[in-house]
Amino acid sequence: MAYHTNNTVGQQSTKQTNNMNGNMNNNQSTPYKRQNTPNMGTQQPQPLQQPLQPPTVTSGFAQVPDTLRNPYYSAGFLRQFIGSNMRIEYLLGTNGPLVDRVGELVDVGANYIVIKPFLSNDLLMTDLYSIRFVTIYDQG
Repeated sequence: MAYHTNNTVGQQSTKQTNNMNGNMNNNQSTPYKRQNTPNMGTQQPQPLQQPLQPPTVTSGFAQVPDTLRNPYYSAGFLRQFIGSNMRIEYLLGTNGPLVDRVGELVDVGANYIVIKPFLSNDLLMTDLYSIRFVTIYDQG
């Protein structure tokens, strides 16, 4: 049988326990300090001091990644067909369905493409890595 008497935080506490033989022991424990934990719900987010800026280019022009210049990469290959009508099929998730979009290829970036869907003035940007099939129309 054991019982403990604890005093306030930061002061010593007295423990009185029975040992194996039934004798009572008074143990003086060492003082402990309660750790201060941050109150996660009360702090307001601090606004940014200055807006984020893209890195400056010192040579006067931005360097184009090799994946955009080399036609052996998907982005480099598709870049040759800017202005062409195409059908792009995407895989949703890992085992999801194939979804297609049809429109005019407007731009190709390092990891994205932009198409203008038919009968719309909208622009649709999509991830280059979710594309599974591309059908390019009007090629000669």
